[in-house]
Amino acid sequence: MSDIRPQQFDLLETIRWSPADGFFLLDRHLSRMQRSAAYFEYAFDASTVRDALDRAIEGRDEPQRIRLMVSRNGAVRVECAPLVLGTGAPARLGIAAAPIDPSNVFLFHKTTHRVMYANAAQPDCDDVVLWTAAGDATETTLGNIVVEMRGRKVTPPVEAGLLAGTFREELLARGEIVEGRVTLDDLKSASRIWIVNSVREWWPAMLRSPALSGPRM
Repeated sequence: MSDIRPQQFDLLETIRWSPADGFFLLDRHLSRMQRSAAYFEYAFDASTVRDALDRAIEGRDEPQRIRLMVSRNGAVRVECAPLVLGTGAPARLGIAAAPIDPSNVFLFHKTTHRVMYANAAQPDCDDVVLWTAAGDATETTLGNIVVEMRGRKVTPPVEAGLLAGTFREELLARGEIVEGRVTLDDLKSASRIWIVNSVREWWPAMLRSPALSGPRM
């Protein structure tokens, strides 16, 4: 697995919070961050992180989108913004112009080093599907992907080169989705497509028409 690291990056989690329900999937977010801290040899103290999150939402009475960041020395930074989920219209989904490198370690850990996602962005799309040179769809720049194929909701396996999302993890545990290979051809013929993440949960998506022809391989 490729492990060429930029000089500075923080561990990152994006968490939904509401006054009624609190932090959504917080234990899963912190467990994932702790695994990444162990991998990158970052200091991490869960109680310190929880205290920082609690301070950040103190006095707030509207749902928030929270960015939790932890630096190499364990310093915690929390940014809050009002949660805006959009109109509920299907996402316009493109397909990245070039394949990812599935050995890139930063695909498997959520950090502030997100150049591979930024490079895939397309201005006329809400989100973009990443894929491998073997023609496997992996994830999108904003979340995991789920496609309906032969009556099953299928999400690509982590080994394909993707982040194990917390909501994806929850859906697998509930038995609502299954892991399986999803090729670009499968994506184009799927009866339904969703982007899933812990902020929006299920976001229906439609391939943008020019994307149907796919990238050159």
